[in-house]
Amino acid sequence: MALYSVLAASQKLTAAGLNLLIPNIIVKGSDTSRNTTISSTADPDLQGMTLAVGTHEVHMLILASCAASGVNIRTGWVLSGGTWNVPIRACTGPGQAATGGTTDNTTFQADGNAANVSAFYALAATSAYSVIHEDCFTVDVSVSGTLAFYWAQMVSNGTDVTVHAGSSMWARQIG
Repeated sequence: MALYSVLAASQKLTAAGLNLLIPNIIVKGSDTSRNTTISSTADPDLQGMTLAVGTHEVHMLILASCAASGVNIRTGWVLSGGTWNVPIRACTGPGQAATGGTTDNTTFQADGNAANVSAFYALAATSAYSVIHEDCFTVDVSVSGTLAFYWAQMVSNGTDVTVHAGSSMWARQIG
């Protein structure tokens, strides 16, 4: 497992080369609420992360809530302007049949979904946050593009689903 980029003895150390050693992190600065829509669109804060040609590890931590029971969130990843392997991401969070609050959820899911296939999570009917993790270590990019977290309600409902400030996306080139 490579920890640092390989530098040849005669290779110049550049800002671009050093930037490869640092993970790219976006932290959501404000809440975004959506209702009466099942059309997934990019989150206004969790988008625009450039993935260069190469292999990347990507992590998403999503803090979401909804005040009504039975209102679920659908999520996905999109690489705009680029070409990638449409990787399988590990999706963990409250299961689609979750009925409890955030601390006593009765179902939990751990699924593998292609980046362009929606994952569905039930949100506890509370103002407390449900936590969703989506991760992949094999995001292979052949043409550079920008990564975005896409989401919407699973079923159209008049009650807001909110993705909260503090949600984040993290990527690091590993190959």
